[in-house]
Amino acid sequence: RYTIIHPPSSPARQRPIPARARPSGWEVLLTGGIFAYPPDHKNEQGKLRLLYEAAPLAFVCEVAGGAASDGTRRILDIEPTQLHQRTPLYIGSRADVEDAVRVMTG
Repeated sequence: RYTIIHPPSSPARQRPIPARARPSGWEVLLTGGIFAYPPDHKNEQGKLRLLYEAAPLAFVCEVAGGAASDGTRRILDIEPTQLHQRTPLYIGSRADVEDAVRVMTG
């Protein structure tokens, strides 16, 4: 379960996203907002794979001037310990990621 949250002033927030169109981290780069895939009770370490999903998205987002976090640190600062290591992911603008991490982690 992931969510894209658009800021109130974003044009993307004014238009509905079709139910069959699954939003992704790439949409954040195109329309703004934040992509959040937090941990849950079933997947306490997160669900996205660090090496194949989270790190590539984080790299592209940070090169574009945004930020990517697992809730405590930058995704690109995480040194993998397992091949299929999983992680939570928050990507978007720096301000949006900081706000999301503050809200989600208390």
